[in-house]
Amino acid sequence: MTKKSLSMAILIPDGEHALLARHVKNCFSEIPGLSLHLMCNKKHKAIRFSHYITSFSYYPKTEDETDWISNINTEIKKHNIDLVMPVYDESIITLLKHKNGTGLYDKLVPLPQLKMFDIAYNKALLAKHLKRHQISAPKSFGVNLIDYSGIEESDFPILAKPVLGIGGGTGIQMFQSKQDFINGFKPKDSEGLFLFEEFIKGYDLGCNVLCNQGKIIAFTIQKGTLFSEKKYAPQIGLEFLYQKELYEIVEELMASLDWTGVANIDVRFDTKDGKFKVLEINPRFWATLDASLSAGVNFPYLYCLLAFKKEIGLSSYRYIHFLTLKGVLKRLKQDIWLVFRFNFLWNNTSLKYLIKDPIPFFFTIVNKVRTTVFNIENSKR
Repeated sequence: MTKKSLSMAILIPDGEHALLARHVKNCFSEIPGLSLHLMCNKKHKAIRFSHYITSFSYYPKTEDETDWISNINTEIKKHNIDLVMPVYDESIITLLKHKNGTGLYDKLVPLPQLKMFDIAYNKALLAKHLKRHQISAPKSFGVNLIDYSGIEESDFPILAKPVLGIGGGTGIQMFQSKQDFINGFKPKDSEGLFLFEEFIKGYDLGCNVLCNQGKIIAFTIQKGTLFSEKKYAPQIGLEFLYQKELYEIVEELMASLDWTGVANIDVRFDTKDGKFKVLEINPRFWATLDASLSAGVNFPYLYCLLAFKKEIGLSSYRYIHFLTLKGVLKRLKQDIWLVFRFNFLWNNTSLKYLIKDPIPFFFTIVNKVRTTVFNIENSKR
């Protein structure tokens, strides 16, 4: 994407979610003229040392949502903010609930309706929505956790997914048989907040989108090529590609939600019936945002253009391979000669953003070492 100047001040009001905030910061680092302000409820986040952050403001965490909204309004006035861009699910929900009558309405990036966001965020509601709109998806089960009716031996293996999971595959469990499920999953563990879903043999893909009133105006499609040891965790190596059938399913899904804003849709290809099936939606920015940027689509920048009703043509993207920092380390163990592929390391990995803005990284390392030493000293006492 050609670099373009964007003279405006943007506030990320939930900078404590530093992973996502860092990826958004990396995208905005490519845009001259932009000032990025960070508001955070944790004082010692490493991202505050980034030279791409114009201001860092700390406000202690509060349980009162109106206090948080008031703090945002303070930052808007203090820094003459043009646009408020939340990066995390719960922050978006709070802003959707309070956007009217708070002074925020004309400063927020375009967002979906609260009802539609709830459907996208809640896996159980999404499963019902997909079934109602006849959008391709895995089969889900209503399981009675007292007598375990509603599911048969032939339905296994199944996955138990937290309905409101924090992402990254956290909390997902697989059960190979009904007895395995009965022994390993107790009613007290679920509290009614799990979705039970058939396990599909196949492979995962992701579709990242920016939409306006149900219409996709920018997208990328990616497939994992390298993974960490943690089950169900995001890929650390990926390739960009295009799948017409997958795109059409996502297009139908976004239209059914009348979606506005960004989202990352997880899809699985079922090798048994040859169909793509929607697994879940991350209704926010995603962990491989840097990869989309390297492929040629700067989603945060396009989001700003959408907010100010600028013309956005459907962006094309390059079908590149990409490695995260963890992916680089893993690949180096497999092929040490990668260290000499300078062009690839600069253009197809996250290394560029670390080199251009190294201080937050070094602060993170120092802090981890300090915490480790502190824990060792405590264990000796």
